[in-house]
Amino acid sequence: MDINKAIELHPGEIQYYRDRGLIHVSLGDEQSALTDFFKATELRPDFFEVYDDIGNSYTRTGNYHEAKAAYTKGMERTSDPLYFYMKRIILQHDHLKDYEGALADANKAIELSPESDGFYVTRATIYGSMHNNKAALADYSTAIELNPNNFQACSNRAIINNLLQDHISAMKDYSKVIEILPKNAFAYMNRGVTHMYLKSYPAALEDFSTAIDLQPDNPMGYSNRSASHMAMKNFERARVDLEKALEIDSNYPLAVYNMASLFALLKQTGPACQWLKRAIEIKADYLETVQTDESFDPIRNTPEFQAATKPLDATDLKSA
Repeated sequence: MDINKAIELHPGEIQYYRDRGLIHVSLGDEQSALTDFFKATELRPDFFEVYDDIGNSYTRTGNYHEAKAAYTKGMERTSDPLYFYMKRIILQHDHLKDYEGALADANKAIELSPESDGFYVTRATIYGSMHNNKAALADYSTAIELNPNNFQACSNRAIINNLLQDHISAMKDYSKVIEILPKNAFAYMNRGVTHMYLKSYPAALEDFSTAIDLQPDNPMGYSNRSASHMAMKNFERARVDLEKALEIDSNYPLAVYNMASLFALLKQTGPACQWLKRAIEIKADYLETVQTDESFDPIRNTPEFQAATKPLDATDLKSA
């Protein structure tokens, strides 16, 4: 039966209004969807599922405060509010950037469900956004205690451990991720980077090679492996990897930057500075990175390097 005809024949049937609202959503007509959703709540104020639909429509249209109000109404009308706490957490964290509000909701969710590893991961993410790495680390650890196979918690804890310079612990976490997901190229990539921090260059090379085997069309693997080659002074192999990365993506930032590093290590100032200027044009952050990158020490005092690392003006930064 046509949904409009169904509503005409049964104007008091709330589910029909919700169904038509969802059809409007599928057609991209959020305003008509909201009209039907609100009609459903008018007919049945305790229809908490529809408040989720309302919140979702408001979120898609950028009306985040209205979305939060809708999720709150849904929360007030259900005996199991955890779902709506999660929706509000995501909204406040990702869109409103209200980390304190997101944290308060995460605390409440954990109070209601203290054995849920997912909520600890969520709260840890919020702590990370608040630059409270130690609190984030503690929550990731709790999540892993509750569920040792929570690969997201292991991976995120590794990131925090690396930030805190605890590379050995990060290594263990990435190894656990690989145990859980042995075909995950990014896990090998990240463990390889951690090996680089520890100056374990052959181990890094092995992990980057595995990542390349798993994702041969990803320029990240070749770019990272080139760094391990350079650390071991295998400059020709580094160049082959960088050429392969640039063949895949001619503007891949790390490949362009590492090509500059390679020429700097070879004391070829002209090509090094040409590649470095291009890297900075692609990714302005490299202007800061290069200041402490020892790869460029062989050419750091040359006029060409000074010119290449001249701070960008406002126009250049916008284009970069």
